[in-house]
Amino acid sequence: MISLRRATAEDVDWLVDLLTHEDTEPFLGGQRSFDAGSIRGEVERSETEPERFGRLVIEADGERAGVMGFEERSEVHRTANLGCLAVHPDFRGRGIADDAARLLQRYLLVELDFHRLQLKCYGFNERAIRHAERVGFVREGVERKAYLRHGEWQDAVLFALLREDLEHEERSRHDMTVTDRPEELRYEIEVDGEIAGFMAYRRAPGLVDLVHTDVAPKWEGKSVGAELVKGALDDLRTRALKVRATCPFVAAYIRRHPEYGDLVAP
Repeated sequence: MISLRRATAEDVDWLVDLLTHEDTEPFLGGQRSFDAGSIRGEVERSETEPERFGRLVIEADGERAGVMGFEERSEVHRTANLGCLAVHPDFRGRGIADDAARLLQRYLLVELDFHRLQLKCYGFNERAIRHAERVGFVREGVERKAYLRHGEWQDAVLFALLREDLEHEERSRHDMTVTDRPEELRYEIEVDGEIAGFMAYRRAPGLVDLVHTDVAPKWEGKSVGAELVKGALDDLRTRALKVRATCPFVAAYIRRHPEYGDLVAP
């Protein structure tokens, strides 16, 4: 089982050994320092600014296997840069980096509400490029000779993932159907034939107040809530009804998708 957790002070020495390993360091950013003091500072920042910065330990069946990180690039535009991905050589070849990357994507895009994730790989790092493509990142271009690495200029390959990309991937993997249940004053979403969540509402003349959204624990972090809100809003639009977003989840969805802004009652 692959899991992520925040790095702590107890991980510092292990992280230094991993990031300075002869089979790891050549592929990491050349401008960073990997001494104990620098790593300890990053760990402390990860603990004090958890929504803006992260150093996360990858665990495989409870054993430390690697590290990955993120840093907020723009609070206004909800963009984060990803980096510092390293898996210990003893754990490579098991798909651990791919599984961990998907967990991080959902954590950042769903729980921390980022809109865009981006990362850069050295042009020579074919392993990292293949990894980015496998886990759904979209290749956006190449920055030619962008970084001076050990005395040589290196290209950087830019990848990005949007929240809507993740939502589209989840929809393609599952059969999701949103249905209005007016007798119960709620919308329901079925995933692969199973009730996975609901959205309760109140009626008013020409208006529907969306008051609460609930997703079964089994389906949390898999874009089910987003698909439920989208389905309800699309249905209300076809019925020419206005919306009041009392539910914070619905309000946040509308902020991220301004194309639904015209549905909101003044």
